[in-house]
Amino acid sequence: MTKPAVSPTVAIAYGLGEGPAISKRLREGLSQKGYALIDNVSQADIVIAHSGGIYSLPTDATNKVVLLVGPSCGRRGRSLTRTQFSKVGQDLRFAVKHRRVGSWLRKSYHNAAYLAREPQALKAMWRAAQSNGNFLPALSADKVAVICYKSDPWSGYIESEQVENNQHYSFIEHSGVHDDLWTNPQEYISVIQYLYES
Repeated sequence: MTKPAVSPTVAIAYGLGEGPAISKRLREGLSQKGYALIDNVSQADIVIAHSGGIYSLPTDATNKVVLLVGPSCGRRGRSLTRTQFSKVGQDLRFAVKHRRVGSWLRKSYHNAAYLAREPQALKAMWRAAQSNGNFLPALSADKVAVICYKSDPWSGYIESEQVENNQHYSFIEHSGVHDDLWTNPQEYISVIQYLYES
């Protein structure tokens, strides 16, 4: 009798004001593809870290694949506050242009609720972003892919030094907006599937 294949485990490291209510479509897509969702990023086969979630990753974890999506270290030296205001303005313009204002309001409500529920997490992530500046985390995972968005205030400018210092990372430039992971999860699931299986 053959043993059933074990499902690869996936953990999500959320950014500022994010959580399960915002990642519902991504989690459903992962489950449909046979991935098992867990909370512990240190024990997951695959980790998806969005935005400021990069600051919560343990550098010594032995994950097989880490996907850094819209890492908040590509802000071209702008202050955190200015970068966040730019991001919210960009989100709103995108929502109006694509007639998704209702979705944007729901997401913004969830963002505010997570921030209100977890003020210590907000402070810790804000401090980590200030002290780590424009540096990507040094991870020991087998494969690390970094997805940056061209016009994103948070990830649109990764310094060439970061690319040179992390030559074992794969860098992918994307045309989406900062929270594209939550609204169009299939692209990202395809990326982790490719990285995990190759």
